[in-house]
Amino acid sequence: MKKFIALVFFKSSYDLSKKNSNVAIIGGGDGGVARACIENNSNYIDWYELDPEVVDVCYKHLPKVCSKVKKSNKIKTFWGDAFESIKSVEDSKYDKIFVDLNDDQYCIDLARKNMKGLKRILKKGGVITAQVGSNDKKPKQVNNWCKVLEKSFGNVTLSGAHIPSFDCNWNFASSIMK
Repeated sequence: MKKFIALVFFKSSYDLSKKNSNVAIIGGGDGGVARACIENNSNYIDWYELDPEVVDVCYKHLPKVCSKVKKSNKIKTFWGDAFESIKSVEDSKYDKIFVDLNDDQYCIDLARKNMKGLKRILKKGGVITAQVGSNDKKPKQVNNWCKVLEKSFGNVTLSGAHIPSFDCNWNFASSIMK
């Protein structure tokens, strides 16, 4: 199931831009998005993750999701606060940024507060995609995520897929850096 969600997450971005060389992942402790990036031929992946314990647990208990991630030499992991870490990243470095945080108001506010930094490191024509939760079950939070991206980039595309075990559609919002 995690593989399916991560592939839908990746595809949401890929449909808007085929450029896939340099990728940043903000969060995503389970490794699913990193794995989807590897499987879809991303050349260089910077993974900004707060909690090494979460990643270690996922490596141990989700080997089908994480084995390729653990073995990959394409991934460089930065531990700690992602938004602090990206302050030292060069401008316009990434073709894609995946924001894989919790789908709650706290994380929406955190992304909003740090959107200037995310925009700074995204290349022109690059795509930022956020996992935004379920429009079926929590439309207000999905709408709040979309507002953040619309305000920051002037565009937003909402996509998703039905996840049977969640009994709902799961959504992803993407914006292009113009």
